[in-house]
Amino acid sequence: TMPNGARNVHFLKNGNLATASDDKQIRIYDQNFALIQVLNNNLHTGAIWDIVELSNGNLVTCSNDETIRIWNLSDSNWIEILRNHSNHIIRLKLIND
Repeated sequence: TMPNGARNVHFLKNGNLATASDDKQIRIYDQNFALIQVLNNNLHTGAIWDIVELSNGNLVTCSNDETIRIWNLSDSNWIEILRNHSNHIIRLKLIND
């Protein structure tokens, strides 16, 4: 089932579904809505507001913790953290990647 407090849902290129949630987790569901992967390991310390997929398949998330994180879906680990924002980040928009 979908988590309570899912703030954003993103359909991935492979047909799976990614959710960004109040509980600081990124969940990946298959086409039948079965949970197949959870990312975060308490790395985001605030609610995750938005999630987008890069052309290489990595995910980008933003959070109340004033960070943007880039995630590798294949191993569930983060690649990069963008810090030093002065407030919550609630939306992401890809222009060209």
